[in-house]
Amino acid sequence: MPDYQEQPNYSEEKKPLFEADNDDFVLTLFNMNYEMQANCVGQNVGQDVGQDVGQDVGQDVGQAKYLSEIIQLIRENNKITKATIAKELGVSEKTIEREMKKTNKIVYIGSGYSGHWEIKE
Repeated sequence: MPDYQEQPNYSEEKKPLFEADNDDFVLTLFNMNYEMQANCVGQNVGQDVGQDVGQDVGQDVGQAKYLSEIIQLIRENNKITKATIAKELGVSEKTIEREMKKTNKIVYIGSGYSGHWEIKE
């Protein structure tokens, strides 16, 4: 036992457990690195969550930026096309469609050529 007690991370809670009865002998050796691993995992989880939240918030802010700019362009010209909006903002037309679809504030009234955009408040 003295050699075992000299191991790094040894504590009384992790001392070997000996059990015996008439038929069996059981020796339980506890993982002395368990607390160290748990602490590392906790730190990694905290870092990962912080990074994920930061990325998600950044994406949400970026999307809100596009939406406000789309609305501004429509207010300036309610007959503007998605292609023109995309070109003005430097993004793809699909991005504009996706942003418009996320909100129910922007609707297209009328047919393709003679229609116009309306912004619901």
